[in-house]
Amino acid sequence: MYLEQRLRQKQDFLKIGDAYLKQGLYQQAIAAYDQAILTNHLDPLPYINRGNARFHLKQYMKALDDYSFAQILTPNDPHIYYNQGVTMNALFLYNKAIACYNRVICLKSNYTAAYINRGNIYMRLEAWAQAITDYSQVIALTPDNLIAYQNRALAYQRQGNNAQAQKDFDQIKQLMR
Repeated sequence: MYLEQRLRQKQDFLKIGDAYLKQGLYQQAIAAYDQAILTNHLDPLPYINRGNARFHLKQYMKALDDYSFAQILTPNDPHIYYNQGVTMNALFLYNKAIACYNRVICLKSNYTAAYINRGNIYMRLEAWAQAITDYSQVIALTPDNLIAYQNRALAYQRQGNNAQAQKDFDQIKQLMR
């Protein structure tokens, strides 16, 4: 009976935290996730969600701590590495963010958001060929992805390949019809 009650409490605190998170009430969400963690400290979900709330408050190091603890509990969850990558990117730690996205892709090769974000970092680093490769992978996985076509076109332009850029811009117009 006691165990069932604790599990119900944990689920209640998770739901409350998720509701606060969706409303942008991040401090309240953190408090609810803290309670969920107290009821079961071995569940990675409240750590992940608390990390997300902390990310929105720009408490990046605390968010990374939460993601790292969740990662210990579930080392093969690509979403945790993705969240770490987004956080590393926000801290301008581009090489670390790339390493996180590499791990995401290793765990889940069709995780298009990881390719997009890694490609965006390559754009910032002016590594046009790598960016084009990532955006091309997204297009192979989701042929109607306008963002991937637009970003790849920009990478082609910056690389000086205006003909390929124009093909992507034309494809965007085609997809928007």
